[in-house]
Amino acid sequence: MKLAPWALVVAVALGGCGGGSGSSAAPAPSPTFAAFRVTGTVVQKYASFDGPIQTYMTAQGVRAAQFAFAKNGTLLFSHAYTNSGDPSYPTTQTDNVMRLASNSKAFASAAITTLYANGAVQPSTPVFAYLGVMTPLLPTQTPDSRINSVTVQELVDHTAGFPTVEAPDPLFMMRDIEVKIGSEPLTKAQFASYIYGQPLLSDPGTTVLYSNVGYQLMGMIAEKASAEPFIAYLNAAILGPLGIANVTIGSTNFSARNPKEIVPDDADAGLGPSVFDLSASAPLLPLSYGGGDIVWEVADSAIDLETNAESMVKFIDHYAAYGLGSRSPSWRNGCVNGVATFAMSRSDGIDFAVFFNKIPCVVLTSPVIQQINALFDAGV
Repeated sequence: MKLAPWALVVAVALGGCGGGSGSSAAPAPSPTFAAFRVTGTVVQKYASFDGPIQTYMTAQGVRAAQFAFAKNGTLLFSHAYTNSGDPSYPTTQTDNVMRLASNSKAFASAAITTLYANGAVQPSTPVFAYLGVMTPLLPTQTPDSRINSVTVQELVDHTAGFPTVEAPDPLFMMRDIEVKIGSEPLTKAQFASYIYGQPLLSDPGTTVLYSNVGYQLMGMIAEKASAEPFIAYLNAAILGPLGIANVTIGSTNFSARNPKEIVPDDADAGLGPSVFDLSASAPLLPLSYGGGDIVWEVADSAIDLETNAESMVKFIDHYAAYGLGSRSPSWRNGCVNGVATFAMSRSDGIDFAVFFNKIPCVVLTSPVIQQINALFDAGV
């Protein structure tokens, strides 16, 4: 129905992930991929970057991808790739948008960065009291005696004590929660109340446990502080000033999807019961569009934003790919069924993003990322 929890989110921050060596060695010519449709401006100087993307897509059976990079804020390269001999399969464009999965979290972190900066929220602010959540969702839940002490900074630091992606992850239990309360779709307020009633795994502030839930609550804090939806706050406070206008929320309902969205390839990932039908005979749907225990709009700040590679590159030129603050050498990936994204800021001023509409997950040690970084290191 969905990926094993360990595969849902893998994100690591590294300080200084390789810099350009200044080598003048000529890059090897890119291999020929006759079946590919490549869109975007041709820049002969950077032609060798197409090869690693196309090799990876061929090996993994990925049909749609985007890759863009900039240096010191100047966009140098942006291509979109279609790997399909079927002429009816849509040609991927550079201005299409793709789901980000956990790369959405970079935007949630940027929101907290700005809230700290303007004094709207303090690192020591108690999360649930601030959100006005003081009772659990279910009568069977008993709040943990430590829950009221969880602070905003502990969400950021992953020390709140919430379940990790390796444990049953509440973010991927939304249909289960709907069944328990007998109504759908689940709301953000209901989800927060459910989390309030769940036991913590450790004392707040003591143990690092990477959690999707923390990012979801960070988005809700931004909503509370700004008195507007999370996406509206992002557009007004963060994206608008950067000239980014194409970050949107992915729809749970397939018919309501963004017409510019590249549809995730979920076929190989199985199906799950519809979050809009709580019966035992609920229709089975792809994870990205209503099946598999998640209401995507509820999870916007954790895993449900979408944009294109160009805008991701522009964003991480100003805000950290991982963690709080302004641009810093770091990387983050996102991975759910039908989505594998990767964004990185290097210590030499290069920012790049590569998006695929199919798993497997892409991490720093993935061959495609190693090959891209090797080209940058060679001074290409």
